[in-house]
Amino acid sequence: MRLLRMLAFHTRLFASNSYFVQLMITSTVTILLMQYVASFASHSPESASSAWLRAGLVGT
Repeated sequence: MRLLRMLAFHTRLFASNSYFVQLMITSTVTILLMQYVASFASHSPESASSAWLRAGLVGT
C-alpha cells in the first residue's frame, strides 16, 4: 500500500512539470519514426509491427 502511495506521489510530481511530459512524448514519437525508417531500409516488415512497442519502451 505504501509503495502505491509513493508511486502516485512521484507520478503526480512528474506530470506536474510540463517539460518532462513533452520530453516523453517527443522522444517516443522520434524513436517510433526511427524504427519505421530502419524497418523500411532493411525490408523487414515483421520488425515494423513491433516498432511501437520498442518506441514506447525507449520513450518512457
